[in-house]
Amino acid sequence: MNNKMYKKLIEVAEQDTVITYSRLNSELGLGLNFESPGDRVKMSDMLGEISEHEFEHDRPLLSGVVIEKKVPLFPAHGFFSMAKKLGVQSPKVSDVTFWAQELTRLYNTWRKNDNTK
Repeated sequence: MNNKMYKKLIEVAEQDTVITYSRLNSELGLGLNFESPGDRVKMSDMLGEISEHEFEHDRPLLSGVVIEKKVPLFPAHGFFSMAKKLGVQSPKVSDVTFWAQELTRLYNTWRKNDNTK
């Protein structure tokens, strides 16, 4: 797991905010080019690994704080696919509703205490 990315996502969640994929890429110096499908997959894989880690520790999917910079401003399709695969998002719940609920859970989790254990 990319620990630098993990810590950055926690920082974002602690501040009750979100970060774009491109800003995350830039701030962490990942050097990914999102015009390249391979680089988009690399970002998705890193975020997916973090979300799986959080799921295994009974916490909300931390990658939910990462959004696209174009409208609508919410996570890419991979976030919702992961949530459905893990059984966190019911097929009956819309992506927008699930994300709003997950963001609330994220902010409540990381605002309260340090859950990096």
